[in-house]
Amino acid sequence: MGIKKWIVEHLTFGRNYLLLSQGQLMDDIKSLVRNQYAAFMWNQTLHSKEPGVSDKRLCDEEVVVSLTSYGDRIHTAHLTIESIMQQTVRPNRIILWLAEDEFKEETLPVALQMQKERGLEIAYCKDIKSYKKLIPSLTRFPKACIITVDDDVVYEPDLVEKMIKAHIEHPSDICATRIHAVKLRSNGKPDKYTNWTSCVKECPENNNLTFSVGVGGILYPPDCFTDEVFNQNVFMDICGEEDDVLFNAMRLLKGTRITKVFTINPKGDFMLLPSSKISSLWEKNRKGGNDDAIQAVYSRYGLFDKLNR
Repeated sequence: MGIKKWIVEHLTFGRNYLLLSQGQLMDDIKSLVRNQYAAFMWNQTLHSKEPGVSDKRLCDEEVVVSLTSYGDRIHTAHLTIESIMQQTVRPNRIILWLAEDEFKEETLPVALQMQKERGLEIAYCKDIKSYKKLIPSLTRFPKACIITVDDDVVYEPDLVEKMIKAHIEHPSDICATRIHAVKLRSNGKPDKYTNWTSCVKECPENNNLTFSVGVGGILYPPDCFTDEVFNQNVFMDICGEEDDVLFNAMRLLKGTRITKVFTINPKGDFMLLPSSKISSLWEKNRKGGNDDAIQAVYSRYGLFDKLNR
């Protein structure tokens, strides 16, 4: 049975799918799946009594899932968190970092309060924008494996499992599900960020040309950066909110490799929540946001030469 016929006979969307193009059809299927999965996460948040974290060690290090949120996105962050609590293997900690001057414990959504009873930790720190999802956890848990996730994505249920398996095989590497290959111009400098290519199966042969993208989740092992990663004058003054740029530059400075983690979404076809800023970030990057940050940070630390090695 053809896919269009199956959908018409089994699903009622209130539209004539026989008249849709393949692209329109797939977009609507993805929307349906996303909405159903988000509804399941809502149900689990409201009714599950199971712990969302575990004392069981998945590897030699403690495994910490770290994320941040801000503004109205706080009202859907529990869906991301629930998708981490429902993993095939559960992390030792899930910690949500919030700006100390933006949120108060008593005004947080009830959904997050309920998740605290199942192991979610909520901590407060100085508002360092998107860097809150990693920098405070690096400070508090220097010997842990830290997996960062974004608060506008519902993650696949085996994300943590795949991350840990990759880490066990490559214990010193940063492990990422979504990576780009840096494209170089004839002068050896990076081409525009929007001209880079997604790596579906593996990293470029020259690992220095590998660029990890945070939306898919990234595992950072202990000691993968130098202490310069804590230099707020860099990541706040000359790197804006381009945390992917800063962390990729810092791993180059340290000499840490990146390993590609298998995923069925190699190009970033993730279950985005309505609060997602992905489209706005793409528009910003299209206008040169990442390019400006790369120029500033890589110049400061003399990293352009490393891209050609």
